[in-house]
Parts: sequence; C-alpha cells; structure tokens
Amino acid sequence: MTKPANPSNLKTGTISFSSTDATATFECKVDAGNFAACVSPYSYTNLVHGTHTFSVRGMDRIGNVSNPSAFTWNIDLIPPITTIDSRVSAMTASTTATFTFTSNEANSTFECLLDGGAFVSCASPKIWSSLTMGSHTFRVRAIDAAGNVDATPASYTWERGVLLTVYFDGVGAGTVTETTGGYSSIGAYSQPYSWNTGIKLIATPDGYSYFYGWSDSCTNKTGNCSLKMDSDKVVTATFSVMPPLRIISTGTNYFETLLSAYATAQDGKAITIDARALDLKEHLDFNRNVFVTLKGGYSVDFTSQTGATTIQGKLTIGKGSLVVDRVIIK
Repeated sequence: MTKPANPSNLKTGTISFSSTDATATFECKVDAGNFAACVSPYSYTNLVHGTHTFSVRGMDRIGNVSNPSAFTWNIDLIPPITTIDSRVSAMTASTTATFTFTSNEANSTFECLLDGGAFVSCASPKIWSSLTMGSHTFRVRAIDAAGNVDATPASYTWERGVLLTVYFDGVGAGTVTETTGGYSSIGAYSQPYSWNTGIKLIATPDGYSYFYGWSDSCTNKTGNCSLKMDSDKVVTATFSVMPPLRIISTGTNYFETLLSAYATAQDGKAITIDARALDLKEHLDFNRNVFVTLKGGYSVDFTSQTGATTIQGKLTIGKGSLVVDRVIIK
C-alpha cells in the first residue's frame, strides 16, 4: 500500500494498493462509510481536519473476501502559532542579538529572517552577530509536522545604538543625572542611546562633597557635560570631600586651613569661620586687625554642631581678637 504522509496537510490525495491475486477486485472505504468497489490508486477529496482511516479488501473470482487492510493518518489543516520567548532589549549597544522561540505544536521546525531577504531554516536559540547601527527587525515562523506554515510570523524590532558608560571617582559622593532620558545614578552605570543623540549630564554633589570635574569624553572641570553620541562614550565624574572649614558671607567659601581662611578677611572686619568636628594641626598667628569667631564641632555637612574641633599647634594673637565656640586648643 502506498500511503499519504502522516501527518499531512492535503485534503485530497491517492492511495495505491495491490493483491497477490492478479485477478482480484477491490472494495474501499474511508472512515465509517460502507465498502464500495474501487480500483488502485484510490482517490480521496475534501477530507476535513482530523484523523482518518482508509480500508481496502480484495475478492477473488470465486467470491473469497480478504481481511481488510487499513491505514490511519492525520490531516492537519491548522497552521502553528510562533512565539518569541526571549529577546534583546529594545535599545542596546550590543552588536549581537539572541532570540529564543517556540511553537504551540510539537515537532515544528522554524524559519528566520533578519530585516530584508528570504526566510531560511533556523533553530532556537538564534544568534545574530555583527549588527550594524540602527533599527533591526527579526521574524520567525514555525512549520508544523504536516507542513503548515505560520502565516503571521512572530516579529520583534529593536535598535542597535551606542553606549554611554559613567564612572565615579574621588573620595566624595554625588549624583549624575542625564536630562534627555531622565536617568540618575549615584554609582557607575551604562546606558545605550540612539546614534547621534545629544545628551547632557549634570553632576550634583552630596552636602559634604563638591564636584571636582569631568574626565575622559568630557574634560571640563565645571558645569555640565554635553555629548553627541556618535560613538561609544566613557565619562568619569569626580567628587571630592568638602574642605573642613567654611566662611559664609555673600556666598559659601571652603578652606583647607585656618590660616587660608583668615587670609581672606579684610582689616577691621569680623569673620566667622565654621569648622568640622576634627583635628586641625597648624600654628596660628593672628597679627592683623581682624575679629575672628571660630565655631567648631560641625557635622560633615555642616547641618549640626554637636561635637568639638581640636587645634593642635601654637596660637598667637598679636592684633584683633578670637572668640571660640566648641573648640579645643592643645
């Protein structure tokens, strides 16, 4: 017996059969119908989706009837459904992309297509490499065991862009904010962008730090970092800890030493110097007509005054005056 494929997606076809008796005649039926005279090959038409059984029996010249010979097969007329299970991010700087996919029908095979061209045989996972800059579309369709092809392939579109990597350096702390996408971070991060996107980075120090400057793709020490993302970029933001002393007048100025703060005062004027709660090792020679108030014991962000500042060194007051608050002089 020559049989149709099992499974098959053909509603019509032929089945060939024979007998050891060259003079035999045949009777055939499909499914639950009645046997009727037939010849080989037997043609069937318009069979519906599902399981079918063909039966044939032979009769010799004197009327002996053989036991039927039967064949059961499945006609599958329903295409499979293809699903993309995992994919690359919608925006990525990677030159490779990996996809996994499945079919709702077991034993399906697959065909894939990237951007234009023709579908080609593929398997899950599918890895695309050497991707160029710009938009890409991946399509995949399942073909079931009967040969039905998914007429609506699963598809996914993404963009291969360029990568911005931001590093943090220094002993201080702060936040870097990218205004175009609204990203903000207190630690190193990487973010992809469309090619040629213009971005602006803003560095904001914590209360006890100050922004020292940018480096790598941005080299300005102050202000914002503006970039055109025409390639992968690396930027480093450096934050330093605020000096231990400050003077508040028309603005806030910070100083590393008491003498450097004292040197900014005008003769005949009064100044107030705030100091963090730490040890200062320096000799002080106040020899100008300046009236100094030294307030110590401040927290690192100068928001509270609960400790004490220790000065280890020689203090000489030749002119002017010195008033101390929460200061220990050794």
